Amino acid sequence: MKMESSACDIEPNRVAEAYRYYQPAFVPAQIEKRLDFIDINEDGLMLLGSSNLTGRIWNGSIWCYSHTELEPKTDNSLTGVLCDSGVCDGMFLPCKDKILIGKDSGVVQLLQLVEGSNNREWGGGGGNSNGSDRLVEAMPWEHSDQKHHLMTLASAGEHDAAVLCLAILPSSGSNAVPRAVSGGADMCIKIWDIEALVTEHTYRPAHSHQVVSLCEAPKGSNSEGLFASCSLDGTALIWDPRQPRPAHLVFEAPGKCGVQAIAWQPQSCAGNLALGLGNGAVHLVDSRKGKKDSTTTKLPVFQRSLHKLSFCPSRSHLLAACADDSVVKVIGLDGNCMNIEYTDDRHEDFVRGLCWETKVGTRLITCGWDHQVFAHIPPSSTLPSPPSITPIDD
Repeated sequence: MKMESSACDIEPNRVAEAYRYYQPAFVPAQIEKRLDFIDINEDGLMLLGSSNLTGRIWNGSIWCYSHTELEPKTDNSLTGVLCDSGVCDGMFLPCKDKILIGKDSGVVQLLQLVEGSNNREWGGGGGNSNGSDRLVEAMPWEHSDQKHHLMTLASAGEHDAAVLCLAILPSSGSNAVPRAVSGGADMCIKIWDIEALVTEHTYRPAHSHQVVSLCEAPKGSNSEGLFASCSLDGTALIWDPRQPRPAHLVFEAPGKCGVQAIAWQPQSCAGNLALGLGNGAVHLVDSRKGKKDSTTTKLPVFQRSLHKLSFCPSRSHLLAACADDSVVKVIGLDGNCMNIEYTDDRHEDFVRGLCWETKVGTRLITCGWDHQVFAHIPPSSTLPSPPSITPIDD
């Protein structure tokens, strides 16, 4: 029996961009137990990154959810995609539907959350042998019932070891090129043009040990391109790529204690940096001063190493902290004082991700290696956002 030709049903250009970069249509069967990071965009979409650290193959996955209240299950997700290695950090870009992730393999990857369509047609009003107006084969994700999918726009493997941290750099003007910065276990920092995903600057080595945390400067007239980094070598640096010598030392930890986390206080006249150390203490440093002139405010918060710090965007006197512990704490800043205002121990394993949700009220959303996501509402504080913090001696 002679078979009818189906040439009209197949798109002729198999190297088209949509085929080169598409992610598999199927959602992975499960979410890895260990949730490593969380982010929420202005529309309330939640991004989760998970990694498998105990199996024969160390891989990971990225997941998107429509609400923060949903449990981290595959059935509740908008979509998810499997990664070929663990995923250390990731975030939504300012354009809301694009996502930047950093992998254990040293790859920085740009993805886009796309709403699928089963009615897309290529070409005009011709027909095929089945009587359909569709002239080409459906894209792979259109064979499923998914309404959303994650499509890879670009990826670049320029780090020689795991990408441990990411940050989006502040920019001014509508024509400014969006840029990001990445730091890794290769002691290297790279500045990226996000649109093309190519490096503009590479600082190698940026520190004498792993670069474990990055943060962008608060938006302001002189903050374009500024960011801060910290490392296991015990130092914190402020970077200005516009300068011939871009790095400026602002803090050096006593002894051999590493600086594990860094966050820049928003809406702060003094430009205060919060630093989390390996001994569990949080230091507050005036970023305008160099290391020689700087004194710090210090608060012992944990008995274990700090992992992440995050200031609340709308209430900049609130600082969330997590460590190699199952406890979440929120620190309140009042002048030259720091006090622990909130503590929660619902997690059953290390807390890894912190993110503030300000769309409806002010809530802190956390995730951890216990495969759980919790919402926290810190107590209503009457403390105003301080214009500056007067440092005191240790």
